[in-house]
Amino acid sequence: MSSKPIFHDPSGRRAKHAGLTGAIVLAVMAAVVAGFLATLAFAPLLPDISLRNPHITSALHVETAHKLKFKSPWTRVPRAPHAAAGAQAAPLTVGFYVPYGEDSRDSLRAHLSQIDVVSPQWIALNGSAGEVSVVDDPRTRAMLATDPKHPPVLPLVHNSANEAFNGPLADALMANPAARKTLIANLLTLADAKGYSGYVFDLEDMSEKSKALYPAFLADANRAFQPSGREIWVTAPFDREGWPLERMQKASDTLLLMAYDEHYSRGDPGPNAGQDWYQSELAKRFKELDPAKTIIAFGAYGYDWITNPPGKPQPADAVTFPEAMQRARDSDAKVDFDDDTLNPTFSYENDDGSQHEVWFLDAAVIFNQIRVSDAWRPRGYGVWRLGQEDPGVWNLFGKPYGTVKPVGLNALAAETGEPDFIGDGEILRISGLPATGERGFTVDPATGLISDETYNTIPRPYVITRYGYQPGKVALTFDDGPDGRWTPQILKILKDKHVPATFFVIGQNMQKRPDLVAREVREGHVVGSHTWSHPNIAETPLIETDVELNATQRLFEVITGRSMRLFRPPFFGDAEPSTPREVGPVKVAQDLGYYTVGLRIDPDDWQKPTPDQIIQRTLERLDHPTAGGLVRGQIVLLHDAGGDRSRTVKALPVLIDTLRAHGYRLVTVAELAGMTPAQALPPASRTGADLLLDRLGFGFFRGVDALLRALFVTAIVLGLARLAFLAVLALVHRIRAPGLTPAPLD
Repeated sequence: MSSKPIFHDPSGRRAKHAGLTGAIVLAVMAAVVAGFLATLAFAPLLPDISLRNPHITSALHVETAHKLKFKSPWTRVPRAPHAAAGAQAAPLTVGFYVPYGEDSRDSLRAHLSQIDVVSPQWIALNGSAGEVSVVDDPRTRAMLATDPKHPPVLPLVHNSANEAFNGPLADALMANPAARKTLIANLLTLADAKGYSGYVFDLEDMSEKSKALYPAFLADANRAFQPSGREIWVTAPFDREGWPLERMQKASDTLLLMAYDEHYSRGDPGPNAGQDWYQSELAKRFKELDPAKTIIAFGAYGYDWITNPPGKPQPADAVTFPEAMQRARDSDAKVDFDDDTLNPTFSYENDDGSQHEVWFLDAAVIFNQIRVSDAWRPRGYGVWRLGQEDPGVWNLFGKPYGTVKPVGLNALAAETGEPDFIGDGEILRISGLPATGERGFTVDPATGLISDETYNTIPRPYVITRYGYQPGKVALTFDDGPDGRWTPQILKILKDKHVPATFFVIGQNMQKRPDLVAREVREGHVVGSHTWSHPNIAETPLIETDVELNATQRLFEVITGRSMRLFRPPFFGDAEPSTPREVGPVKVAQDLGYYTVGLRIDPDDWQKPTPDQIIQRTLERLDHPTAGGLVRGQIVLLHDAGGDRSRTVKALPVLIDTLRAHGYRLVTVAELAGMTPAQALPPASRTGADLLLDRLGFGFFRGVDALLRALFVTAIVLGLARLAFLAVLALVHRIRAPGLTPAPLD
C-alpha cells in the first residue's frame, strides 16, 4: 500500500484551478443577480389599447360629503405665555382629525409639523353606564408615535352615532353619579395605557338639566387627571345657546369654542360664520371668559342648500372646501365674496333643474377671524376638521399674536380634494391631471381685513374616467393568490361550472407556485397584478410601487410568456381612490400601461363570515332591477389566499348558481372593460436574452429560498432528534441505575 497521499498536490495547480473556477462561477452568479436586480427598475412594454366610451351618468360631480360635523409617548400640552403685552407669543395650533376620512389622515400627515395638539375622534360613549368604545386606528397611531415632535394627543370623547348626536344618552350619563365616576375611571385607565395627554369632551344636544350638571362632571374629571399632568378640555357653541360657559371653563383646563354654524344644515341658507356675527359673539364671550383658557375652533367647510321648490327647506349637504371648488367649477358658477358678511358664496343649477345656494369658509374668512381675535390673545386656534380645509389656512396658523398677514393665499393648490369622476363602472383611467388655481384679495387699509376676494381660476383635481358598466354581467375576482391549498379547489369549481374569473396575484406567492398561475391562464382565466409583496401603496414611495409592479410583471412573463394588463392596488377599499395620495400609485400603474380595477361588491370573506353570509352580502350589492339601479356593483371581491378560505370555497358553487338563477352572466373583468383576451394578456414584449436573464434571476432567488427553507427545516428536525435521542439515553440510564446518586462535590 502506497504511503503517498492521494489528494496531495505539491505543485498547488489544482488549488489554483479550483479557486479560479469557483471565482468565475461566483462572478457569473453575481453578474446575473446584479443585472436582474438592475432591470427591475425597467418596466416591460405594454401595447396601447383604447376602451370604448364610458357609461356617463352625470356631468356634475355632486357626491355627498359626511353630513355630521363631529366635533406611544406623548408630551404634555404646551402653554402659550400670555403675561407681557406685546410679547411675541404664538397661539397653539390644534388639529381635529377623524378616522373615517382618508382626506383627514392625509391632511394630518401633511401638516403635522405645524400642529401643536392633535385631537382625534377616537372615543365614543358606549351606553349610559360609563363604558366607551375606542376606534382602532393603527396607521394614525403609528404616524403620531414616530413623529419627531411627539405632539400631545387629546382624543375627542363624543356622544355621536349614526350621523347624529345622542342627547338622551349624555343626559342619562350626567344624571347618574356612578356612571360618571365609571366613565372617568375608564378614561384614566385608557390614558395610562395609551399615553394620552388628556381628553376633549364634546357632548352635545344635552338637556338644560344636563348642561347644569356638566361643569361638576368636568371638575371631577379634572381632579382625577390633574396628578398625572393631563388636561381636560371641553367644547361649547360659540353663541352660548344656554351652556354655562364660565362654569365649564372654570372646571376644565381649556374651553374650546366652536366658532361656526351661524347658519346650519336644517336652517335657512346663509353664511356659516359671517364676520359681523363672529366679531359680535367674540366680544360677548371674552367679556365673560379667560382668553388664556380658551381655544377658538374655526370651521373649514360649508353647506349646499336646495332653494327650490319653495316650501319646507330641505337639509343642506355639508361640503368641504375642495367639494365647494368642484361644484363651482363643474357648474361654471362665479364665487362672490359677500360684502356684508365677508363669506364666500355662489349659486348654481343642477342637472335635475334644482337651484342650489352654497356658502363656505376659506382662508380669507379665517384670516379675518384670526386678525380680530389676536387682540384677546386666546390660548390657541383650531380647524374643524382636518381634510375639509382650504390649504391656504396653513399659511395663517402658528404666527405670533398680531402678526398674521394674507401671504401665500393667492395660489390654490391643485390636489386639495377627491378626484372628479366621469362615467360609471369599476375600471379606472386617469383622464385629467390636477391644475392649480388662483385668487386675488383686496385688503381694507382701515381695518386690515380682507374686504373682497375673487376666484380667478378654480383649481382642478385629478379627473378619473370609470369604465365597465354593463348591466347583467358580473365578474368574480380573487385576490392574494396563488395558494397551494385554496387556489386548486377554486379552479376546480370554476372549471366544473364553466365560469371564467379574474385572479389578482401577489408576486411572492406566484414565485412559490408558478404552476398554479400557468394553470389559471391555461384554463381561460384573466390574471392581473396585486403587487409583489402586498404593501399599502398609498403609504409607500412611488418608486417602490414601480418596482413592485415590474417584478410581478416580469415573473408572470417568465412563467406564461404573456403580460398582465390589469392591476388592483392592495387595500383598495372601494371602486375608486378618494385622495390624491391614493391616486398617485394609480398614475404610476397607468403610465406603465395598466388599467386599475376597483370593486363595489365586497362580502368581506377575509373576515371569515359563513358561506350564506358571503352569498347574501354579494346579492345585496348587485345592480339588479330590484335595487333601483342605485348600486351598480358588478365586480365581486373574493380571496384565494391569505388565510383560511374554506368558507369562500364552500360558498363559491352556490354563489355561482344563485347569480345565474338571477339572470346574470359571469364574465372576466377584461370583458367588462371591453378588452379581448389577447388585450388583457398580451404576448410578452421581451424575448431572448432579456427573458433568459429574468429566468435565471427568479430561478436563483427561488433556489436560495428553497435552500434556506430546507436548511431551516433540517435544523429543526435535527434539533428535535437530538432532544429525543438525549431523552431516550436519560431514560435508559435511569432504568439501569435507579439507585445511582451523584458523587458529592469536594
